[in-house]
Amino acid sequence: MDNFQNKSLVSIIIPAYNAADFLKFSIGSVLSQTYRDIEIIVVDDNSTDHTKSVVESLQTQHSCIKYIWQENGKQGKARNNGIKHAKGEFIAFLDADDEWRADKLEKQIQQIIQHKADLIFSDGLLVRESENEALRVLVERGADTIKMGAFCGELFGQRGERLLYRKNRIPTSSVLCRKESLIKSGGFIEEGIFQNCEDYLLWIRMVQNGHRLVGFNDEFLFYRMHPGSSTFNPVSSFRPLINTIFIIKNPMPEQVRIQLAGHIIEYLNIIGSDKLIESDIKIFNHYNKNTQEHLWRLMLKISLQLGLKSIFYKLLRRHAAKWITRDISDDQL
Repeated sequence: MDNFQNKSLVSIIIPAYNAADFLKFSIGSVLSQTYRDIEIIVVDDNSTDHTKSVVESLQTQHSCIKYIWQENGKQGKARNNGIKHAKGEFIAFLDADDEWRADKLEKQIQQIIQHKADLIFSDGLLVRESENEALRVLVERGADTIKMGAFCGELFGQRGERLLYRKNRIPTSSVLCRKESLIKSGGFIEEGIFQNCEDYLLWIRMVQNGHRLVGFNDEFLFYRMHPGSSTFNPVSSFRPLINTIFIIKNPMPEQVRIQLAGHIIEYLNIIGSDKLIESDIKIFNHYNKNTQEHLWRLMLKISLQLGLKSIFYKLLRRHAAKWITRDISDDQL
């Protein structure tokens, strides 16, 4: 095991957009890893702050850091760019405002080899602090944290697909995976309408391609909650989620779309504070319970086949609650 580990380069890909305030902390958490055979690839997504100068300053002290600039293309393009330049057999992803526990890579290398997995991931802590300090320091100081509650277990085969269809169970900044498996699954989708859910779509594709994804309870990730985060406002993530789930090149089978309802309710609950959505939820609650399920399914199917997106969205928003409230447990899937 040890000899294999010593030969296994891990490429850490960090997409960065106006991340100058946090990069020194995220990169610092990688440099502090007990596993030392690493390269750090920072992909600057056309930042307008001093992201570049922060990385260049760190490069003078650490030769393992690489800097790549690209025209603005969001997370999917940045991660693909990093994968293209990565030399490691294994790849890990870290968002520029997140951090790792010091033993993250060391333990995960052991896990991915021991379990013969293509991708592994862990749980983490959401840190409710916006101060410009290292998350590790804030947690040690007693910052307000929430356990992310990531999935623990194997995502493989039809059951793995069904579990993923219900919700995105994989924190991207906790992932360690085999580069070969990423490439075989096509990498991250780069179209703008999917961004903020580009990782979710890739995990689904990996399971569909027969890859084994395994989650562990270890809290290796510190996730910074702050207004500048791309997922801080759930409303902005709602449309990419719908696009990812429903408007893909090969629409999923009818029974899969039904199972996805469990994922949608979480977003509706979160964005319920928005006045417009709150009004829609009230409409959902008063929806005629006698509406036949097969009629709704048929209308969704026809609107998809005919490419009537506006009609499809209206149907989804008015009728999804009927399925959302079913509370399907994982054991029933």
